[in-house]
Amino acid sequence: MSERSVNLEALGLSTEDLRDRVVERVCQKLMKSIGYDPDCGDTYEADSELVRKFRTEMKTRIDEQVTVFGETHFTPHIKEIIEATTIEQTNNYGEKTGESMTFIEYLVKSAKGYLMELVDYQGKPKKRGDSYWHSEGTRIAHMIHDYLYSHIETAMKDALKIANEALVDGIKKTVEIKMKEIVKSIKTTVGR
Repeated sequence: MSERSVNLEALGLSTEDLRDRVVERVCQKLMKSIGYDPDCGDTYEADSELVRKFRTEMKTRIDEQVTVFGETHFTPHIKEIIEATTIEQTNNYGEKTGESMTFIEYLVKSAKGYLMELVDYQGKPKKRGDSYWHSEGTRIAHMIHDYLYSHIETAMKDALKIANEALVDGIKKTVEIKMKEIVKSIKTTVGR
């Protein structure tokens, strides 16, 4: 028997070509997977689990770097701009009507105005032209009242549920005892 050796050059391939083809095929196998659709019986090619994990990891790392970059370069400047911004109240013609204030002072003033605004029993402010509206207090007082009412109502419902369960158990035990007494007295009467 004679041994025959195959020369890559005789096949039209160089060592580099063979290496590139092997690497390409290994990468295809690692990057793709074959799926099966039971509804139509077809197979399909999809990204492999390795590729999906790689993309997720890359997205996470990119997001982290963008966040660090933004916090390092943008956040301090935006904070400075917000703190330095002044707001001036004007009328419809653009003429100043109030005092200038920083953005933070404006936010505090707006929040205070919102919380101290008079509201009705539903927490709604007076609408223009509503002559039947009646104030029940400030919005903050209404919010506190609603919060307390909600928590007290929940606590009372829980307490009633526990008491009801205990009461039901007590009545059930009492009925069982009385039923046993009645059955015993019936047995005693029948036995005479």
